[in-house]
Amino acid sequence: IDLETLFNNVNIQITTQEAASAAQEEIDQAINIVMSERANIGSIQERFNFAANNIQSSILNQQSALSVIRD
Repeated sequence: IDLETLFNNVNIQITTQEAASAAQEEIDQAINIVMSERANIGSIQERFNFAANNIQSSILNQQSALSVIRD
């Protein structure tokens, strides 16, 4: 199941035991997809945070070096 299927072909039936079990499996798959995507987004966000911190550190180092040169 992919995200397109998840959101475009929602057809959950709970009229019978078998249909309810199938619906539960579909819901579990949907939850797993969402959790996986959240993990991917969290990973990307962490990389952005690392890059931003690295840039900030570089700026501070350059400012410090410039201050030393001026003194």
